[in-house]
Amino acid sequence: MLGQSDLATAIFSDIPRANKPLVRIDSEQRLTSSSAILNGSESSETQSILPKIFEKPAWQQDLDHLRLKGVFSLPNAAICKTLIRLYFNHMHPLFPIIDAKNFLERYTEGGPEGVDLQLLWSMFLVATSFITDDILQLSGYSSKIAMKQSMYERAKYLYDNHYGGDSMKVIQSVLLMSFWHPNTNYRTGPWHWTGVAISLSQALRLHLEGGSAEQNSILEGQCLLRKRIWWCCMLRDRWLSFVLQRPLRINSDDCNITMASTGEVWAEIRPLSLETKTDFMPVDSYQLTACWTILLKLTSVVGEIMSCNFRPNGAKLTLDQIEKFERDISGHSTKLTEWAKDTQRVTECHILQLQLYVENAIMALYLPYTVNMGVHHLPEDGATLMSIARQRVGAAAAKATTVIDGVAANNEAHLLGPMT
Repeated sequence: MLGQSDLATAIFSDIPRANKPLVRIDSEQRLTSSSAILNGSESSETQSILPKIFEKPAWQQDLDHLRLKGVFSLPNAAICKTLIRLYFNHMHPLFPIIDAKNFLERYTEGGPEGVDLQLLWSMFLVATSFITDDILQLSGYSSKIAMKQSMYERAKYLYDNHYGGDSMKVIQSVLLMSFWHPNTNYRTGPWHWTGVAISLSQALRLHLEGGSAEQNSILEGQCLLRKRIWWCCMLRDRWLSFVLQRPLRINSDDCNITMASTGEVWAEIRPLSLETKTDFMPVDSYQLTACWTILLKLTSVVGEIMSCNFRPNGAKLTLDQIEKFERDISGHSTKLTEWAKDTQRVTECHILQLQLYVENAIMALYLPYTVNMGVHHLPEDGATLMSIARQRVGAAAAKATTVIDGVAANNEAHLLGPMT
């Protein structure tokens, strides 16, 4: 039998991406296809920008170094637009740390120079997971790993040079950088960047409702963004702690921020122009906001489970408590099955990804009880619980494998986003 960490990591590991033309599945929306770029109807030349902050004398000593590292050399306009479209279709629905309206309006009006450069490279890093081989070839990289590393390094160069003056954008950027992990021994991997994001967020008091007069004067839209960023920190903390078998960094008792609602997320997307929605957003944007709130509820449950099951001196769950947690988790699975009917395929893949979270929540609940930890660690009816736990973990792993195999069989594994 696999160990707890091995089994979780196996389920959460990167899934090989399928090779298929870069054309949106949703026929209602338009997308510049990879063939258009390759045939020359879109320029393949890179574009160079220089944010105004680097025009200041204090930055001159770093300017040549950053230029040499390619920080200011972006992919051509067509590839940039494709990466942003892929980001908002496949990453944003379940990890909405970006103010979509503000970002897309700035980008459509001013191009790359209209948005934060460190954040843009971080978004490209994540979006690269969804590109196809022809776009990869046009970008000049030998592999997705090489392209991701290049995007990551550019974002990190800017972070190391204290480019970001807006702390919120730094948090957004490092949260996205936390999805880069070339190997388990990498010093600045997911665990490191998630810790940076949590520390900066707590310094800005994103984990608290209300507060000082200055905080209370923040515009409502900014408050909603702050709430989403904090919950994304919670999401990364809970699931990474489970996969890596490390302590939780965030204590729920220290936070009083309410959970984001479907209406709050949709309120940001709704005002976008029809053209912007068509160019960048998925068709079922409203339904996907509901998927996000389900993921938050699952994350909250996993946090409660981790607080009990994975603390050496923590009080272990009783059988009744375990059964209650399982009912809560399984209730979300039933709802997802109903939602998967008559949806766009991209939306269905998000729902399937949520199903993977459901199965991993079940494993987080039962994994500690699959082995003999000693009588003093087992709740009452320990022997019975151990047999139940092994059956539940095996079933959850089998269901997760079925989901992955089904998506891969349709050559659509590239539509599943990163989970760790």
